[in-house]
Amino acid sequence: MNFLYKIRGLKLLLVVSVMLITLIFYSVEYKFIFHFTNKDNLQKKEITKGDYAYGVSAAHPLAVDEGMKILRKGGNAIDAAIVISYMLGVVEPYASGLGGGGGMLILNEHGKSNFIDYREIAPSPINNPGNTGIPGFVAGMEFAHEKYGSIEMAELLKPSIFYAENGFEVDDILSSRLAGAYHRIYSNKLNIFYPDGDPINKGQKLIQEKLSNNLKNIQEKGTLAFYQGDIAKELNKMTNIPLRDINKYQVEERKPLIGQYRGYTVYTAPPPFSGVTLLQMLKQTELTNTYSGANNLEVYI
Repeated sequence: MNFLYKIRGLKLLLVVSVMLITLIFYSVEYKFIFHFTNKDNLQKKEITKGDYAYGVSAAHPLAVDEGMKILRKGGNAIDAAIVISYMLGVVEPYASGLGGGGGMLILNEHGKSNFIDYREIAPSPINNPGNTGIPGFVAGMEFAHEKYGSIEMAELLKPSIFYAENGFEVDDILSSRLAGAYHRIYSNKLNIFYPDGDPINKGQKLIQEKLSNNLKNIQEKGTLAFYQGDIAKELNKMTNIPLRDINKYQVEERKPLIGQYRGYTVYTAPPPFSGVTLLQMLKQTELTNTYSGANNLEVYI
């Protein structure tokens, strides 16, 4: 996957929590384009002079590829984040999906910061003895798109629909995660992940037809499909979360936490996220010795 690439006149930092997505736009004197064949083989492909560069990082190469495609088509960081987020729900179902939530930390080229909170929230306790929250993912993606997106939402959903409908090759991580969860979930009701009662193997193709249909529904009707329509009714049926609670889910905008670390300004997520813990840790490291070389903490921050 390409890690750095040239972009025109845009500087934007976007971090999407929970789904492990990072898009960074920054000014550079030279741009470096890298090619990753695997985690142990980092190969420099090209060095050219330019004004701006950008990069995409996510937990699965297919998601990264689709994010880079959107950027090359002229989309912005929010567009890429939405594509990647929906893609991870298809290729990384053990950690991402329509039933989750997260947050976006955004810093634009003018230094203005904003935080979009679309975490899951607790439903009313009546008739809901379980520990299932109301998902915020779909609402969060639509909110971010309406405020910052530049490409039609229907277009951004196409890659995830394609891979859900046509399938993708299962990797080691997904196969092992499914094997580890075998005795903790209703594997007999998840035939697509446990064909013939056994976890799907590495190299097999995973097709998720029902997920594809849900994504198409969201593509056509937006958040109404998830919080008001058939998906909401199915969520109510399976979790006992009252429909009235699902119907009224709202995304929240919050002010990011801002701190200082060794002369740098640090923007991070406000509560209930763990940004305050990050700032505390950074301030504590200021009291310790600064190491050099591979042990220099600043290299990893």
